[in-house]
Amino acid sequence: MFRQPPKDAEISQPPTDTVSEIAFSPNSYLLAGSSWDNQVRVWDIQNNGTSTGKAAYSHEAPALCCAWSRDRNKGRMLDVATGQAVQIAQHDDTIRCIRFVEGDNASPIVATGSWDKTVKYWDLRQPSPLGVVTLNERIYAMDSLHPLMVVGTADRKVHVFDLNNPTQPFKTLDSPLKWQTRSLSCFVKKDGFAVGSIEGRHPVTGTFCTAGSDGSIVFWDKDARQKLKSFTNLGGPVLSTTISGDGKILAYATGYDWSKGFQHNDGTTKSTIFLHSIAEEDVKPRTK
Repeated sequence: MFRQPPKDAEISQPPTDTVSEIAFSPNSYLLAGSSWDNQVRVWDIQNNGTSTGKAAYSHEAPALCCAWSRDRNKGRMLDVATGQAVQIAQHDDTIRCIRFVEGDNASPIVATGSWDKTVKYWDLRQPSPLGVVTLNERIYAMDSLHPLMVVGTADRKVHVFDLNNPTQPFKTLDSPLKWQTRSLSCFVKKDGFAVGSIEGRHPVTGTFCTAGSDGSIVFWDKDARQKLKSFTNLGGPVLSTTISGDGKILAYATGYDWSKGFQHNDGTTKSTIFLHSIAEEDVKPRTK
């Protein structure tokens, strides 16, 4: 049965179905979440862990991803101040990933990755894509910190892009993991990236966190290849995590992950989001 983890605050008005992705605004305590109930929601998180609904809008189908602009509180594009939402991208199949990829003082450029095997770049001021990259397989994961962008595909390839030349992969690598790529995350120093898979392990390669269907979250020091802190029994599979821009709040979504199909979804695993206050000693690399 579902039980709330101790000391972690549950988000107000959580999604009514499985959460696909959550993301903190890089400049504020605004938290966005996309869900299989077709909704994208935005919450305003307070320092004491309370939260209030800020904005929401509906898609015509499940929303599988969300992202924030660096200098605008918008997502796909939802203007949080006005509540207006407009379509900014179009693919021939499901859009699985979306990231803002602009550099400092640059135009608002969005990259989308789709199961139609393409990555498209969009200037929010224009209706047609700026560029299209066709890959060999469906896009399953993507992350970017300008000028680095990495894209994971269904054939266990990881395509590395230099966004100064965005329509041609800089290099293509085989995933170091044996199974399907589920997540990618660029290092803050932009000198590498982490890969997550369905097999339940990860590359321990800075500090970052991993989470999984075993209902646990682990903080790691990639340089020392050392586990820093573990949290277990979090009420169900952990579906997505995000850390606030100042590094003080960890948000994590729990719910049924559909790994065993519809017939095993008995409704006892609640779809929700929790907020965890990060203690410095839990994530600070330890002195050798």
